[in-house]
Amino acid sequence: MNIRTILYYFFFIQALVACRTRTCQPNPEQVTDNYKMVRTNDTKTFPSKLWLHRTNTLSKYKQHLTSYSGFELDVNIDTLLQRLDVYHPPEKTKNLNFESYLKVTGSGSTYFWLDLKNLKRSNAKHGLQILEQLNATYHIRDRIVVESPQVELLEPFMEAGYHCVWYLVLPKFDGTCKDTVYANQILKRFSPQLMALSAEGKYIPSLNAYFPHCKKVTWSTRFLNRLFTKEKHRLLADSSVLIVLEK
Repeated sequence: MNIRTILYYFFFIQALVACRTRTCQPNPEQVTDNYKMVRTNDTKTFPSKLWLHRTNTLSKYKQHLTSYSGFELDVNIDTLLQRLDVYHPPEKTKNLNFESYLKVTGSGSTYFWLDLKNLKRSNAKHGLQILEQLNATYHIRDRIVVESPQVELLEPFMEAGYHCVWYLVLPKFDGTCKDTVYANQILKRFSPQLMALSAEGKYIPSLNAYFPHCKKVTWSTRFLNRLFTKEKHRLLADSSVLIVLEK
């Protein structure tokens, strides 16, 4: 095969891929009515949109207690000790009980985003029981956001009155027809009782295109870089975003 033939096939394949990408690329203005009808329970508002990310030590919590109204924690349901253990796997437990945070402020106005790292069918009931016990003492039901990628397991929490968000484990949105496949997968598992969808800030424009009536909670790992302050301000200005986490 000579060089001319090789180049011919190369440019033919490139043109074919480009054509396929253009024809499959979803147009937000042509999103189906099913997507537009999907709503989250978007009546909840918070004192501030900007919350502190990964507040997994009491020292960090106390240090920023007067600077933020809300704090995100990584928690693991400990069925043996009947507690919510604060740490981010694969780190090991620090034996830090979520109740230790509540004891600092009592029945105050502090809000918490609990990222349930190990929620599964075998411990979901225990996790809800622990929250209910804490709520009886500290009155936290309206000040708690419960997050998990296991949206089906959040149903009991939503029925109990907790604000729940579905963490979307998303492949890369790339502006092709695969985006529609991802949106369909979300739609099939969607619960109208959800308060919001949860995803990294870079995915919010895509989620807004497919689910314009859904509220979102988000974060960015790039906020520490001064070059990305515009991204934080964009997310804070987005009316569909309820919470933005920063480190």
